[in-house]
Amino acid sequence: MFPSAVMCKITEPSGTLYEIRAISDSDIEFANNNFIKNDEPYRVIRYQGVAANHIAA
Repeated sequence: MFPSAVMCKITEPSGTLYEIRAISDSDIEFANNNFIKNDEPYRVIRYQGVAANHIAA
């Protein structure tokens, strides 16, 4: 099964439009290339877990 992703609007007012439960990397690339080609303010992204080390001053 493919991981989830979200479709976002990237111009103001920006925000998440809807969640896609399962989508392949190639489908994300295809969608984003079409958005760019048609000058549309949308992108499909995956959330990535971020690990950060914090050192107190």
